[in-house]
Amino acid sequence: MALLHPMAPAPGEVRVTLVKAAALLAFIVAADVWATHQFGLGLTQLVAVGGAVAVVSSAVLPFLKAILSAAEQRSAVRWLRDAGRIVLWTPLLAFLYVAGGIAAVTVSSVTVTGEGSDRADSVSIAYLDRPSHMRSQLLYPDSTIRFPAVTTPLGRRVRVVAPGFIAASFTVCPLTGLTVSLGSDLPVAPSILFRPEAQGLLALRNKGRFRAWTLVTRRAAFVRQGAEWQMVRIE
Repeated sequence: MALLHPMAPAPGEVRVTLVKAAALLAFIVAADVWATHQFGLGLTQLVAVGGAVAVVSSAVLPFLKAILSAAEQRSAVRWLRDAGRIVLWTPLLAFLYVAGGIAAVTVSSVTVTGEGSDRADSVSIAYLDRPSHMRSQLLYPDSTIRFPAVTTPLGRRVRVVAPGFIAASFTVCPLTGLTVSLGSDLPVAPSILFRPEAQGLLALRNKGRFRAWTLVTRRAAFVRQGAEWQMVRIE
């Protein structure tokens, strides 16, 4: 028994519907690729949707054709057509593209990897324009963590801090995001042995500051202030 159509759509209407369906599919694929790159969600959602569509078209529809009467089939066709008009409504598609574009240029992520022997227990990031709002996450061996970041179309500066590594600042771009590798992008902080004399300990107790540096190139040096190492240029 074939599925009956109460009224065949015009060729122009079919072409418009196909174009809208292609636009919706392109949006779904682009959104999934963006979410995968920024937040590591994977293609599981897209595969699940494709599997559901395949099951419905290969098993559910033939079963419904076999058990529904002609009048019920016509009613089902009208219901599906009305639902398709809502999903493929032009203002709705335009809204999805506008909202997706705004999210793509304002939402990004900072990915920190801790591969190799140089590892940190935790990683913290903060925007340079809001240094007091720092976020931290635990970093397990040979793992990756992601920080959602609010940025601008031109990027936003963030500071990445990890114990045992030299803190550094980077620019988070909206589409590509930022990937930081400990030991490569964040050099390992030099280790020093500090044995102050009695007068030095007394000075430190009276709000004194310990400062040390080691020259690594002719143009830069690692400077330690308190518990943090920083790289500074030497002019």
